[in-house]
Amino acid sequence: MSQYSRRSSGRDLPPRRPNQRNSRKSRRRKKASTAPAFVISLVSVAIALAIVYLPRGGTPQPEQVPQIVPSAIIASVEGTPRPLSDVVALYATPAPTQIPVETLENCLANSAFLGNSLLGSVQRSNLAPECDLFVGTGMNVKTALEKPTDTGTVPMVDELNGHAYDRVFTMFGVNELNWPNAGYIVKRYVPLIEAIRQRQPNAKLYMISILPLTKGYESSTGKDMDDVNELNAQLAALCEQQGVTFIDVTDALVDDEGFLPAEASSDGHHLHSAYAQIFIDEVRRQVLAIETAHTQA
Repeated sequence: MSQYSRRSSGRDLPPRRPNQRNSRKSRRRKKASTAPAFVISLVSVAIALAIVYLPRGGTPQPEQVPQIVPSAIIASVEGTPRPLSDVVALYATPAPTQIPVETLENCLANSAFLGNSLLGSVQRSNLAPECDLFVGTGMNVKTALEKPTDTGTVPMVDELNGHAYDRVFTMFGVNELNWPNAGYIVKRYVPLIEAIRQRQPNAKLYMISILPLTKGYESSTGKDMDDVNELNAQLAALCEQQGVTFIDVTDALVDDEGFLPAEASSDGHHLHSAYAQIFIDEVRRQVLAIETAHTQA
């Protein structure tokens, strides 16, 4: 019976099912074609990983971690190679500059000091054993040319004869505060400077500022710290004219108000030993800085 004759029976027949054998064959053909592609993909991935992670010798090696050594070179922001130590230094906190004690103690070797009783505070405590200290109580720039020291027999300035010093320091001024005015005082320094140079032509000449006074201190003529500051300014100008180096120790000795602290002195201007040490160390520091700068120039 043909497929067309089935309609004449008057019954509804179920739809015709496809050929199951042909369908299974089709699925087997699809699986067969997919399997080789999957295998090829796995092989490709394995080869790629082997190329990346295995050395040419074929044996896996442990990962080599580069080590940073002090001589390593790091590129700066501008692109210029820079040693690692330099880069670290950019961010390191610099250590405070300190002058070795032995350098400070030796920097005034072969020096002479001419001064009044304020210098005696250094002498009594033996705070500058490397120096020759010529001290005269009540001494000023005029009497230094005429009168002997407290222990000498010749005028103070003549103590410089017979020995070649590297430096000569003068320390006067407080006894001169009772003189008429600052201009008069400054002029009286010039003959002393000339007399020192005659006796020590090769020595460096330094002038130390007048030491500060305590708050409320006044001389017998009413001179106080304001007068000391004014006179120091004029002495500094004189030193520049005469080729003398001015050593201003004021900042090392005064308090926040600009006066010598009360505990530094019993009478308002002579220094106790502790402050005499501060004073002479400040002189050392300034001299060392000045002479080092000249050497390097």
